[in-house]
Amino acid sequence: MKIALLIYPEFSLYEMTPLTAKLTLQYQQKVDIIASKKILYQSEDGFQVMPHYALEEIDLARYELILLTGTLDPFVAVNDLNLIKALSKVSLENTLVASISSSPILLAKAGLLNNHLYTGGIYRNYFNSFSWLKASNYVPRLCMIDRNLITAIGSSKAVPLFTDSVLAKCHFISDFPELSNEEVLFTLDQKDYESMIEEVLNLYPNIR
Repeated sequence: MKIALLIYPEFSLYEMTPLTAKLTLQYQQKVDIIASKKILYQSEDGFQVMPHYALEEIDLARYELILLTGTLDPFVAVNDLNLIKALSKVSLENTLVASISSSPILLAKAGLLNNHLYTGGIYRNYFNSFSWLKASNYVPRLCMIDRNLITAIGSSKAVPLFTDSVLAKCHFISDFPELSNEEVLFTLDQKDYESMIEEVLNLYPNIR
C-alpha cells in the first residue's frame, strides 16, 4: 500500500505513532514522510525529522492513504500554498485520507471537506472567522468516518479510535471500533480568541 505521512512545523508525533508503528512493524507497510520542503522539521515535543520527499518530488494524489497529524500552529501550514495546492489535487474518491487533531483545517483550506462530514480539534470560534472551514459539515465527535475521510480529535480517547478506524478501513483488521456519539466541543474565551486571531491575521493577512 502506498502511504504518505505529511509533516509541517510543530507537528504532533504522539497522535500518529500508534498508527504508523502498527503499519510498519505489524503489517510491514512503508510510510513515506513528506513535507513542503526537504528540510528538518521539529515536532511539538522537540524531535527533529527529515522527510523522505519534498512535495515537488512526488505526486501526492497517487498515494492510497494520506495521513495528517495535528500541529500546535496549524496556520503556518494553512499558509503554506505549496502544501495546500498539493492537497487540493487529492481526490477522496480515490484516496483514503486520515486527519487528526487540528489538521482537518488544512483539508478544509484545500477544499476537501466541502462534501464530507468531519471532526477535529478545532475551536468553534474559528467558524466565525474562516468560511472555508465549512461549519455546516462539522460534527463534534471523538472520531468520524465519512466514506474515504477519517477524522478525529487528538485526545487519549480518540487516538485509539482513529488508529483502529484507519486499520479497519485499510483491511488490516476486520472490525471497526465502536464510535461514540459523545459531543466534544472546543471554545476559546472570546477575549483570548480575539487576541489570538488578531495575531494570526497580522501574520497571514491573506489566510481568509
